[in-house]
Amino acid sequence: GSGAFTCGAQDAGVPVIGVIEGCFSAAATYRDNHPEHPVTVLDLQHIDEVVAFVLRVLRHYEATTGRQPRLVILASPPCQSYSLAGRQLGDADTRALVLPAIVAAGLRCGMAAIVVENVEPFMHSLTWHGTCRDLHDNGFTTDAAVVDTADLSLPQRRRRMIGIGYAGSLACGMRPAELALRASDPVTVADMFPDVTYFFYNG
Repeated sequence: GSGAFTCGAQDAGVPVIGVIEGCFSAAATYRDNHPEHPVTVLDLQHIDEVVAFVLRVLRHYEATTGRQPRLVILASPPCQSYSLAGRQLGDADTRALVLPAIVAAGLRCGMAAIVVENVEPFMHSLTWHGTCRDLHDNGFTTDAAVVDTADLSLPQRRRRMIGIGYAGSLACGMRPAELALRASDPVTVADMFPDVTYFFYNG
């Protein structure tokens, strides 16, 4: 997509060393926004191909930096299954299988953590709960929260579920961060553009 996850990772000091997109149009948008990162288009449900690509990227990173990487996957699987855009077909939609495939590939590649973004209803889906179960079975801890982008300095009400999974026992939780964000004052368009007057015409 637009590569917002990439921006967040870089702001947090996490190097982005590989990008996989499942859609050619989305990959083109990503290239426009982040030309410094090569992006590969793959069917994310073809787990063997994804694993081969990720392992190749990890080996290249280690060979060029001399550092052994810890794999953190930033996953934004299709949201249409759980939104009005996809007629809310939910877990019956084949696109709901993308996240379990990503997790399966990540486990085979020795991932240390995964961060998942999706629409709010996804947090209550069988897909997310099944994904958590798979992660728990492999020694991961999981958590999730709903975040409004208006609480993150963006002038838009856009509630999104953020889920995390990391190898090992509980080290941090999402709830304190969620409560801290809710306590902040939301940002409005007027805050972002104080010298601009907006006129709305519905003709």
